[in-house]
Amino acid sequence: MPLSADPRTVARALLAVGLAGLVGSGALLTVHFVGHGRVGRVVTGQSLPPELVPDLEPAPGSAPGPTRSAAPARVPDRPGVPVRVTVPAHRVDARISADPLRPDGGVYVPEDPRRISWSSGTGTYRYSAPGSAQGTAILVGHVEYRGNKGAFANLSEFEPGQLVVVELSDGRRLRYSVAAAPIAVSKAQLAADLRVSGQPLHRKLFDQAGTYGPSDGPRSGRLLLASCGGIFDYRTGHYVDNIFVFALPTD
Repeated sequence: MPLSADPRTVARALLAVGLAGLVGSGALLTVHFVGHGRVGRVVTGQSLPPELVPDLEPAPGSAPGPTRSAAPARVPDRPGVPVRVTVPAHRVDARISADPLRPDGGVYVPEDPRRISWSSGTGTYRYSAPGSAQGTAILVGHVEYRGNKGAFANLSEFEPGQLVVVELSDGRRLRYSVAAAPIAVSKAQLAADLRVSGQPLHRKLFDQAGTYGPSDGPRSGRLLLASCGGIFDYRTGHYVDNIFVFALPTD
């Protein structure tokens, strides 16, 4: 599964997540959501926990980070196609579809609010999948759609240490642990980041080339659960934020 380290490619491809909310069925789905109040913390205001920081070369024009004394060990690279996700603590049990980006570059979201979409990339560019040794596997779902509760209705209530299980098409069941509190990032901040050299915020959120994990353990890819949230703006008919929950592989 070839991956690109160019954050501009990921930023453009995930434009719909950062700017307009989740897109599907030809219409913005955020107009159907019900607000839940502001949650989480803003990535641009605080750093991600060390285990969630991409192990990447610095973006052009940025200051170099600390130098590692030796290359960290990596888990075996065994990506697979996700077909189901369960989160026992929140009674999440949802089927996953593998979906390329829409023709307009937006992230596809199933019309059925009970389902989740894995953003598999484009025809020539493949995104990280669960089981990958690097990058961010992105699962996108609804909070609520047309009065129906979405699979990620409680995403803002996820807590560090909670178990996320992803079942793959080959029968494997991968276990992840939520690695940080839910993160609320305003869509305005994400839009502004596209005008910054290297798109550092998109680089933190959607990286497809870095590795993750504790400094004293093997590095791996990470899992990202994404939806809309924060305050619902009735003037625009959209949530003002996106909600992100990161998880790392666990035994």
